[in-house]
Amino acid sequence: MKSVIVLNTESEGSEAHTLKNYLRGRMPTLADLRGIIDILAEDLDFEKQFHRSDCVLLIGSHQASSLIQNKQQETEGDYITFDGKFIHEQLTENKELVRDKLVMVFLTERKESD
Repeated sequence: MKSVIVLNTESEGSEAHTLKNYLRGRMPTLADLRGIIDILAEDLDFEKQFHRSDCVLLIGSHQASSLIQNKQQETEGDYITFDGKFIHEQLTENKELVRDKLVMVFLTERKESD
């Protein structure tokens, strides 16, 4: 089973959850999809899991772009829930990630005419 890390900000939380559930339903035996919260809940090291993953699914948004460009973190209590600094470092220094593992998804609102 392939390991997929899903990265999203809090503002895309419900959409990311819906996407993860959809993908889990479409490929239940092919991929294990986990977000930062899932990894923290299992008391695992996020950076190790990130590097071991087969794929990184980044939910793109204005908020995510801002956090990445400004190397800022989104937190919930003592926990980092979106690490723009780490993601920025990986995108600029880890060519393997960008070439082989990164999938960016931009979620948009559907219109009745779609």
